[in-house]
Amino acid sequence: MEYGDEAVEVEFANNDGTTFALETLPCDAVLLLHYEILQTA
Repeated sequence: MEYGDEAVEVEFANNDGTTFALETLPCDAVLLLHYEILQTA
């Protein structure tokens, strides 16, 4: 969830999708990460 340009709601979850924290943080406190599964031959 985005709250204008000031804050975002961030969900922290484990690999099976279980949420263990839900926080509203200022935008300047958040770093956008991308997760990509790499396949090996």
